[in-house]
Amino acid sequence: MGHTQAAKVRDDAPVQLLECGDVFFLYRPKVDTEDSKSVDDVQRLFFVLRPETAKEEEQEKQSSESGKEGVKKEKRKSSTEGNEKESEDDRSRDDKHEKPSERQKDKQTFSSDARKLGQDATSPGGKSSKRGQEGGHGSEKIVISDQALLRLIIVGKKTLPDVKKKSSRPIWGFVELVTTDPQDIKDALAAEEYDTATRGHRRKPVARPVGEGAYCILSHASGRQSHTHFVYKRDLPEKGSKNKRQQALHIEDEAFYIIQIRNPEQPAPNNVGLGNKRRARFPAHLQGIIGSRRFVPADPPDFLNFEGCEFILIPASDNIEKELGVHLAHEHEEHQPCPDLPDILP
Repeated sequence: MGHTQAAKVRDDAPVQLLECGDVFFLYRPKVDTEDSKSVDDVQRLFFVLRPETAKEEEQEKQSSESGKEGVKKEKRKSSTEGNEKESEDDRSRDDKHEKPSERQKDKQTFSSDARKLGQDATSPGGKSSKRGQEGGHGSEKIVISDQALLRLIIVGKKTLPDVKKKSSRPIWGFVELVTTDPQDIKDALAAEEYDTATRGHRRKPVARPVGEGAYCILSHASGRQSHTHFVYKRDLPEKGSKNKRQQALHIEDEAFYIIQIRNPEQPAPNNVGLGNKRRARFPAHLQGIIGSRRFVPADPPDFLNFEGCEFILIPASDNIEKELGVHLAHEHEEHQPCPDLPDILP
C-alpha cells in the first residue's frame, strides 16, 4: 500500500472521499536540453495517478484495446509473435542446414521494421495503426485494490495553478495514457532520439521526477449543489525542502483545486482542447451524467480512466485540513512504502 493509508475526514467536514492514491510529479526538459534552469526550459509537466482506495473499488476504464494502451499492447503482442516466428525459422534452417534466401532476408527485414512501426506486417502495403491517435473508448471493469491502475496526465501549461495567488487562472489538462502495465508509463516518459529533415538529429530528454505524495478526489457538498476537489500532500522531497524547480512549477507541500471534467461532445474554447479524434468517448452512462453541460464534477473518478479525458483545475487553497477537514499523513507518520510505484519512473 502507498501514501494514503491515513486519509482521514473530520466528522463535521462536508466532504466525501471518492478516491485516494499516490501521485508522482514529473517534468520533461525541452528537446536537446538536459537541465532545466527555468520554466522556459520545460517542455511538459506531468503527473501520474495510481488510485489505491475508492468509494467504489470496482471502476470502469477504457477498453485495453483502445487508445495508446491498445497500441502498446498490440506492439508487445506483435513483437512476441515475431520473435517466436523468427526462432522457428532459425530452427528450421538449422535442421535443413540451409541459408536463408535473399527473398527470405527481405521478408524478415520488412517484418522486423514493420513491427517497430506498429504496422501490419503481413504485406508491404500494411498501414500504421491510428488507434494511438484516438481517445479511450469501449469499457472494461477493474478492481483497483487488486490490480494497478495508472493514469499519465499532461498539464496544459508548464506549471500547476498557483494556489497562493487568488488571481491565478485555472489550467487545462488531459489524460494522456491509462494502463495497468507500469512499463507503458515508463516508456512514455523515457528519452527518445530521432532525425528531422531540417534540424538533423535531436534528443527528447527523459522526464525527471520532481515530487511525490498522496492525493484524493473529494466530493464537496455546497448547498444543493456539489463539486469535486483534487487534493494532494507532498511526501518527497520532505516538507520545507522545496527546491527552485518545485517553486517554479507551483508544486506545493499541499494544495487543493476544484476539478471539472469537460464534455467531449461540446465545442472547445478557441485554441484550447484536444482535436475531435483524440477526445475521450465515454460509455453511454458516463456521458449521460454529463448531459448537455459543458463541465461536470469528477464524480465518479472513472471519467479519468479514459485517454483524452479533458479537465480544468481551479486553484482553491494550500491548507487542506483547515479548508476541507481532510488529513493526509506524511511518509514519516503512517506511510508504508509502495515498492511497485518507483518502478514506473525512468
